[in-house]
Amino acid sequence: MPVHEFMNSLITIYLSKYFINLILLIPMDYNAITLFLILFVACGYADETPFDENYSPMWGGDHVIVLDQGKEVELLIDEHSGAGFKSKQDFGSGYFRMMMKLPSNNSKGVITTFYLTSVPVVEDATNHDELDFEFLGDNDPMAYKLNTNVFANDNGHREQQFRLWFDPTTDFHMYELVWNQHQIVFFIDGIPIRVFRNNTKMGVSYPSKSMRIEASIWNSTAWVGPVDWSQGPFIAHYQGFSIDGCKYNDSDPEACYSMTYYWNAAKYWKLSPYQQRCYQEVRDKFMVYDYCTKNPENFPECLTDFPVEEHIQEDMNNMGSNNCTVNHLDLPSNSGGATTSTLRKGAASSPPAKHDFHYRGDGFGYTHGETDKGFDILKTSYGHILEYIEDGEDGNEEPMKFITRRMMRQSMTRAHEM
Repeated sequence: MPVHEFMNSLITIYLSKYFINLILLIPMDYNAITLFLILFVACGYADETPFDENYSPMWGGDHVIVLDQGKEVELLIDEHSGAGFKSKQDFGSGYFRMMMKLPSNNSKGVITTFYLTSVPVVEDATNHDELDFEFLGDNDPMAYKLNTNVFANDNGHREQQFRLWFDPTTDFHMYELVWNQHQIVFFIDGIPIRVFRNNTKMGVSYPSKSMRIEASIWNSTAWVGPVDWSQGPFIAHYQGFSIDGCKYNDSDPEACYSMTYYWNAAKYWKLSPYQQRCYQEVRDKFMVYDYCTKNPENFPECLTDFPVEEHIQEDMNNMGSNNCTVNHLDLPSNSGGATTSTLRKGAASSPPAKHDFHYRGDGFGYTHGETDKGFDILKTSYGHILEYIEDGEDGNEEPMKFITRRMMRQSMTRAHEM
């Protein structure tokens, strides 16, 4: 057993009594809580996969900067060049994620990306598959827009744009794509913001070609306006270089549809009731452009509503009002990557335990198999930590809440591997 895994095991055993104490609300002093939170974070609850294990620079030369033994990469753009990197493999399905912190200067005209594509950037992109996260810079960090797009053996034009409910320049946030034969889901910090379902029976094209992961920083005066280069250089930060994907094999492309891959299991064929609620809330509050409102007649998928069974609405009503609040005005200043109401007192015990949330919209990442019950307990424990801190009179509330939220955010990247 590797040393770090052995240490994690020891720490887990040591900390278990503290989780039990917290669940039972047995008083503990702040120093004890701080100690075990720091130990928990320090013992590897972050993605340690080095950049060059799965990725390589694509263009930009010295504008691709690898830091901290491959744990972080900076992409830099100035008046001379932008930069990009790519995965070493092509994939046929998977759960793809990247931690990103966007340029903080007046970045109007600068575009920062994370996407899957079947066509390398240097080739003709006509009639290809592609799934895009594209962040459009502005003169205010809170004015960033996220442009998402889906290409399905065509030229795309399926843009949906969102305002963000947090400042994407002050901390890392998790951006994720799930792609299987039933749906494609875009997530931010575990919250689903866009779903593209497989509607090939309706004559809608669906991405099915092998795709690789790419990330880049570039500029486009024609699209988002000129760049004020005096504000540069502009630097985007990337972390989290592990990949959960099925490596594509030309001789057996359908192997990537196998149920042996957890993202192909039935529970990933549609959003859970809780995810459905988060999805709708984000779209109601933060979506600023939808291609379906412009040319719906050109896109058959726009002529049908996203399916919501009657029992889903009933389940959502039973969950109460404390779930999935993503309005940035509700968020504490040190929220890090976690963005939902589980950061507020009393919210961690809902939604009901009867639901099996694998793509969690609560900042706790992904679990599967027999680990779900343990993570439900862990989730409740985090909630009691925050509740205990907020009820305390020690005067140390803010540092404690910051440490707790950072632990929750970092645990996202490793939860599904435990």
